[in-house]
Amino acid sequence: GSVEFDDFGPIFFVRGGSSVDASCRCIGRNWWAEEQLSWAQGLEAVKCYQAAKPDILISHECPSNIVPYVTDPAFMERFHLGNSCPATLTGSLLEELHRIHKPDVHVFGHYHVSFDQMIGGTRYICIPPGTAVDFVRSQDKVCLASELS
Repeated sequence: GSVEFDDFGPIFFVRGGSSVDASCRCIGRNWWAEEQLSWAQGLEAVKCYQAAKPDILISHECPSNIVPYVTDPAFMERFHLGNSCPATLTGSLLEELHRIHKPDVHVFGHYHVSFDQMIGGTRYICIPPGTAVDFVRSQDKVCLASELS
């Protein structure tokens, strides 16, 4: 969905992602059964995103084409996934959103690393657990509040 703040513009968010430990069961329950959006929910997200055309996109995962920048092949090998992260429905959905409209900034987590890089006209920021980002609009551009000091 999206939320809009006065004089700031729309911020779009996408929940969910796929975990490497999704096959694990805890107390006899699969806690990850609805971890990603369903196909129908993804199609609805695309419609909402097309209407919003946000400057900022916030998600749990990142687009599939960005995954190689934030993953460690050794980590994936420990989960017997080879040397790359498998494609996910969420990652593919996020790629489609970027194809439709490139946000200025895409903030995500999931990979537990610190990452901040411009790729293809979008600034991708991966925030590790326990951190936050604060955005401001300066000279009609979105930037981090910490960059204005």
